[in-house]
Amino acid sequence: MLNGKSIIIPDARMTRFWVTLQEGIDFVLKNFQRLQGGGTFIPKSFSMKVIDSIRVIVPHLPRRNIGICSGKKMYRVMFPCADSHLRVECYDYYVIEPTIQFTEFADFSKNNCDEVETYIENKSKESSEINNDWLIPEALLEKNALMQNEVK
Repeated sequence: MLNGKSIIIPDARMTRFWVTLQEGIDFVLKNFQRLQGGGTFIPKSFSMKVIDSIRVIVPHLPRRNIGICSGKKMYRVMFPCADSHLRVECYDYYVIEPTIQFTEFADFSKNNCDEVETYIENKSKESSEINNDWLIPEALLEKNALMQNEVK
C-alpha cells in the first residue's frame, strides 16, 4: 500500500508469483488453442519477495513494516496438495484436470498445439515460497523496462 509518504509493508518474508501483463495475455490466448474439456491452465511463474519488488519499483520511498494484516497471506499457493493428483505438467504451464467430465474423455497428456505433458507423481503443493524459479530484482527491472517500451 502506498500512503503518499511511505510504502507500507505487511511482512518482509511475503512472496508472490509474478507475470507481466503481456505474459498473462499471451498465456490466455495460447490456452484457447490448447483448450480441451475444461482443464484449468496455470502458468509456471517466477516467485519474488514483495520487499524486493518494492525496492526495485519505488526505491526512493521509505518503507514502513506494519506486520501482516488480517486476511493477508504470507505466500500464494498455485494449487493445493488436494489437487495434485489432477495436475499435468508441461514445459511452461500446468493443467488441473476437471473432476467431472461433461463430454467425452479428454486426454490432457496431449493438446491441440502438439505439446507433450507429463503427469506429476508427487503430491506436493506449488506455492510462491517453495517455487524453484525466483525473479531477482535486476530481472524485474528488465521486465519493467520492457513493459514500458510495450506501452509506448
